[in-house]
Amino acid sequence: TLSQDIKNGKIGKTEPLNLNGVAFKYGKFSHSKWYLQYSLKYLISEPIGNETYRFLETGFGGLYTLIETERLSLNLELEANLIPHSFYAIGDDFSVHSFGASAAAGLNFQIQLHRNWALETYAQYNYLKFFGFSLREPYEDVSPTLAGPRFGLGLMFSFI
Repeated sequence: TLSQDIKNGKIGKTEPLNLNGVAFKYGKFSHSKWYLQYSLKYLISEPIGNETYRFLETGFGGLYTLIETERLSLNLELEANLIPHSFYAIGDDFSVHSFGASAAAGLNFQIQLHRNWALETYAQYNYLKFFGFSLREPYEDVSPTLAGPRFGLGLMFSFI
């Protein structure tokens, strides 16, 4: 759940925004406790009234291992992302395309399942800023900010 915070002229509200999506991550160990990663995510919001968001998020991040055993690891995760494409719509009235940026910090927990497979779960605090949503009359242009927790669960495969 992220909080939607739109402040522009007469628009001002904070409502929960639930996002669902898929992610691809590619990572590589750089030093004994550091793990660098590239991620590509596609996220879709559940409708808020008649408003909908969709966006592609891509960027780089790092994990720093806090605790590691043979089968478990707990990591601090940091990310910086670009949002090269986003979509915002109010019902069938109109839709606009835009771009943005985001940053995240949180904890990542991995459990080794079998050979090259692992289960990953994470909890992050995310900050997303969108730019360039130019709306037609009678709507005013907005540059929404989405901030709040993000949780994920995924299956990992290691090529090593």
